Amino acid sequence: MVERKIDKNIAIVTLSPNRSANWTQTKTLITIIGLFVLCIALIWAALGVWIILPFAGLEVSLLAFLLYRGSYSTYRKQVITINQDTLKFEAGVYHPKCLFQFDLKQLSINVKEPTLPFDFSELHFKDAQHHLAFGQFLNQDDRLLTLDYLQQAGVHIQSDRWWLRK
Repeated sequence: MVERKIDKNIAIVTLSPNRSANWTQTKTLITIIGLFVLCIALIWAALGVWIILPFAGLEVSLLAFLLYRGSYSTYRKQVITINQDTLKFEAGVYHPKCLFQFDLKQLSINVKEPTLPFDFSELHFKDAQHHLAFGQFLNQDDRLLTLDYLQQAGVHIQSDRWWLRK
């Protein structure tokens, strides 16, 4: 998901993954599946196959862990703040854990265009010292929208196949 906000001479572009379920909905799913597996395991245990109980617990625990990790990764966020002469890039989950600041005159966005129909463009900030990938969790439409927003804000876009870009 791409959001743009413009205040005076500052453009803020916020990138975040598309989220199909929030953490409350994920917990509800874990509870429903856990209760279902527990009922089946208890029926098997009542029939004498008690060895199923630890495996049912392991299955529900693994499912809960994987759903937690999947849900946690959907809360990632990248914030790009552009003013007249600098671009600031912040990334993190609930608060910024990574911060880079670029001089806008020396900065370009390198775009590696997709070679196959189902590939995505790769986006990188590049200046003399850094080569930083961003927007890896975006779908192709959101990546192109991000490029449009950044180009409108005055950032130079450089494509590996410039003749294909509009």
